[in-house]
Amino acid sequence: MPAEDHPQRIDSPADDPHPWARRLGVLLTLATFLLIGSGGLVTSLNAGLAVPDWPASFGYWFYLPARIWADVAVMMEHNHRLTGAFAGLICIATVIASVRAFGWRSRVAVLAYAVLAAYIYQGVMGGLRVTEKSVPLAVIHGVQGQLLFMLVVLLASCLGRYPARIKAAVAGFAGKQVISPTAYGLTLTFVVLMMMQLLLGAAVRHTQSASAIPDAPAVYGGFFPPMDQHVINEEFYELGGGQWQIYDHEPALSIEAADAEETPNLLISVPRVAATPPSVGLVMNQYLHRVMAMLVLPIVGFGMIHLLVKTYSAAPGLRGPVAVLSFLFVIQVLLGMSVIWSKEQPHIATSHQAVGAAMLGVATLLLIRVHLFRKLTCAPADAGT
Repeated sequence: MPAEDHPQRIDSPADDPHPWARRLGVLLTLATFLLIGSGGLVTSLNAGLAVPDWPASFGYWFYLPARIWADVAVMMEHNHRLTGAFAGLICIATVIASVRAFGWRSRVAVLAYAVLAAYIYQGVMGGLRVTEKSVPLAVIHGVQGQLLFMLVVLLASCLGRYPARIKAAVAGFAGKQVISPTAYGLTLTFVVLMMMQLLLGAAVRHTQSASAIPDAPAVYGGFFPPMDQHVINEEFYELGGGQWQIYDHEPALSIEAADAEETPNLLISVPRVAATPPSVGLVMNQYLHRVMAMLVLPIVGFGMIHLLVKTYSAAPGLRGPVAVLSFLFVIQVLLGMSVIWSKEQPHIATSHQAVGAAMLGVATLLLIRVHLFRKLTCAPADAGT
């Protein structure tokens, strides 16, 4: 069989000299994904300001009295903070393991320092979002969480076994299957477009504008949204937009109120039925998010997948991310439609956000592997020129 059909695998303990660093990298990736998911649930339940103080929660650092924790919004927000603290501890342990494995001045260690700094910055931004009661900071906090996840995936990739495996297998590919600039460019473009899509999605979520286009997959019954506010005003209620649950303001429970109530339940009183049709700007924000998901991303994504599968299917480590990314893409589109059909049911909206983060993580992993494979297979030719 040709070498490229069965790339060499490395499974012996000698080829995994830093198992703890690798395991902590995987654990940090899972913890960061869990943190993004818990943050998404906080946003879906509109509980971002359920705890009004920071960094403590009602003056407590870890354990909250049952009378305070009884509120769903408070529980979700405080659990998100505890998840962040847990992930931060794992990040510190990963930095220590990276330094012990590769040296404190190595590139891997520098990347680990950057991830830790990003974690600290993300925590501070989350705190400022609470103390400043700022929606723009909430959007920034959400987007930065996705960028942090990309950094964590990069660090975990550097700590994993893949670099050693591909170096051992690459000799059989030198000069034969060098990934083309087109395939590499499509992979990079897909990651950039995913980041843009997540930014649009964060703006939709934090401005409560998922109901701006209340029907799906159609857009106000057609392909393009109306650009006239009077038309929007007339058609919004006809399409059921007035039945969506939105919020007057974000819940915030004072310490005095918590002491006065045995079982606060703010989320029951905060939601209300949508009373005002969206502005043209909110409609366009929702429309751009849909166009990116239904047109731009599929064209680039499936073009990239087709090229990688058809031409470079034997390249080590590419088939797994491609298969997972294809599966997640289908699930994500269905979840996006379900957000509209369910009138933004919180758990469906959170799942949509979490799968988007998973897609970005897998796409980042694929880009890293495509880049490394292309770099190593080009190396012999470059060295001889």
